[in-house]
Amino acid sequence: MPVSRVAIIVAVAAIFILIWGLPLLLSPLSTDETYFALGARTMLAGDQLYEDFWDIKPPLIYALYALPIGVAGEHVEAIRAFHLLNVMLAT
Repeated sequence: MPVSRVAIIVAVAAIFILIWGLPLLLSPLSTDETYFALGARTMLAGDQLYEDFWDIKPPLIYALYALPIGVAGEHVEAIRAFHLLNVMLAT
């Protein structure tokens, strides 16, 4: 069965994003990303958002950051790998 043109374009785009994004795995978190990680850590510890940790962002962003922190621990590389995977899936 021949591979479709769309599948080839998607694969090339994913490889390009992966190669382009690998150096970013070692970059530090921005201020907002740090708040998101702290909110996720608060949720994972069983504490309440907006009671034990206060920020004006909606709660879904903290839940999204809880995924890589819950799986791989509190490492910048885990959060950056999650970002890279998210960009690849969005592409």
